[in-house]
Amino acid sequence: MSGILVCIIIGALVYLSNQGSKDQNRKTLNLLRRLQLQQELHKAKIGARYIGKAHQYLTLGNVLLELGEFDRAQLSYTKALNKDPRNSYALWGAALVASYQNRWAVASRHLELLLKIDPKHLQGDASLLYAKVLFNLGKWSIARTQLNEDIYYWGHPESMVMLAKIEIQDGNIEIANKMLENMISKLKGAPTYHARRYQLVIKEAENILRTTSFARF
Repeated sequence: MSGILVCIIIGALVYLSNQGSKDQNRKTLNLLRRLQLQQELHKAKIGARYIGKAHQYLTLGNVLLELGEFDRAQLSYTKALNKDPRNSYALWGAALVASYQNRWAVASRHLELLLKIDPKHLQGDASLLYAKVLFNLGKWSIARTQLNEDIYYWGHPESMVMLAKIEIQDGNIEIANKMLENMISKLKGAPTYHARRYQLVIKEAENILRTTSFARF
């Protein structure tokens, strides 16, 4: 009995040690990346100051965005767009910052132009963000069209959840539920890494299904 207890204690200590190591490694990696970003920021500032073309301001904006300095990043993207108004990556960066700050109307303007220039930008990421922006603006009719297009071309589960919410709002609960049930089934039947990637989306969909099921009784 005592031998089993010792094994359990040792196992627990090893587990905790590994968890501590993982946390420490994560902190170390974050610190190293932050130090690297500071170096990149210094170079980007020099490039923007002495060369000052759209590419240099775009690079500066990307570094500031990763550092979480949204106002300064937005300023850099704006300067890049002043130099090159149809720069797709500057439009994307400006839209991304605006969405982080819940400035949905600003994000919408950038994304509308971006999707005209490059409908497949970042393998559908721009399409999904535009759908989210329209959803948050409450432009249900346009959002519905964009969401259907995004689902058809890119199959984003997030778009299915947003579309289901619109269907529920319009009273189409059965349609929404079937959509969410099919989505959950496909994601859970997919490879583990894929299902894990959309864990939060699955959880949100399941919560919606529980809510709508409760509302029917």
